[in-house]
Amino acid sequence: YFRHLYAKTQPSLRARCQSWDNYCDLFGVILHGNVNMLLPNAWLWSMVDEFLYQFQSFAQYRAKLSSKSAEEIELLKRCDKVWNILDVLNVLQALIDKSGIVAELERDGGAELAAHEGYIPNQSNVLRMLGYFSLVGQLRVHCLIGDYHTALQSLYPLNLFERTKLYTVVLSGCHITLYYYASFAYLMLQRYTDAGRCLNTILSYIHRVKQLHARNAAYDQILKKNEQMYALLALVVGLCPAVQNTLDEHVLVALKDKYGEKLQRMFRGDEGLFDEAFMYGCPKFITAAPPAYDNPSAAGPQEVSQQHTNPSRHSTLTLNHALVRMRYLHWQKLFPCIYTRCQVQARDRERGAG
Repeated sequence: YFRHLYAKTQPSLRARCQSWDNYCDLFGVILHGNVNMLLPNAWLWSMVDEFLYQFQSFAQYRAKLSSKSAEEIELLKRCDKVWNILDVLNVLQALIDKSGIVAELERDGGAELAAHEGYIPNQSNVLRMLGYFSLVGQLRVHCLIGDYHTALQSLYPLNLFERTKLYTVVLSGCHITLYYYASFAYLMLQRYTDAGRCLNTILSYIHRVKQLHARNAAYDQILKKNEQMYALLALVVGLCPAVQNTLDEHVLVALKDKYGEKLQRMFRGDEGLFDEAFMYGCPKFITAAPPAYDNPSAAGPQEVSQQHTNPSRHSTLTLNHALVRMRYLHWQKLFPCIYTRCQVQARDRERGAG
């Protein structure tokens, strides 16, 4: 019911509170009951994915104070425990701990899970897979608030670069989410080679499977994420041109087709294009803390527009720092050439004068 409500309408505050209570009840049964059933893993991923979508939606709704009446703001104040980020992260961590998925992944890297496509014989898959998907969920939440170190630490048991042991490849939505947020975290930590490897992997994957989803409701979302990740890849290549040498041929061809001229301008230091690629490719950030309810007129800068949220400011500053560093390195390489050329010209003038 609530998933349909979020997909088709703009939910009221009451509906948002009810959906939170509904998820608390559901996860309470799973965590404290005896779950011995088998469910499709796609359903379990959808459960985690929708849980985090509704959390993100509430955070964005809560930030729009300037469009709310005094009565609505007063109601929001009373809902301080609804979709609280610490409670959301605690739910994800509880699922991870109860499932024992970290110990299982430490033992074999996920080989058994991948070999059985998530269904271990004679065992319920519910807790195990919810714990597995919650690792991806933690990555997503920490990226949305700009905590990129913790985001990547959340993935500790998973090896993104050993894909034969990754179960996520079976579920396109989960696989794309994993690599999108991981590549963005690597980018913001200025680990450009790792960001490039992640983007190359997932863009090659989408190239292979997107036609299989042509009749799927998620097809448009897959195409949108594909375009966002090419924007991020252009950003990575613009900051670290050597990444081009690590890309698959069809990915490099597609990148040049989409951003060929813009990449040349990026190489020359066009900061506007870096900002454009960043704003298109980045996630819709949220703030972990609630807005200043007592001063709604000052809430404008905190509203949902992603370029105005605190994590976005931090990420933009990180990008600007990388651009300054890139220009410095560019001039460092260029200066010896200019100096040598000046020396040659000076000698030529001396010989001519002699």
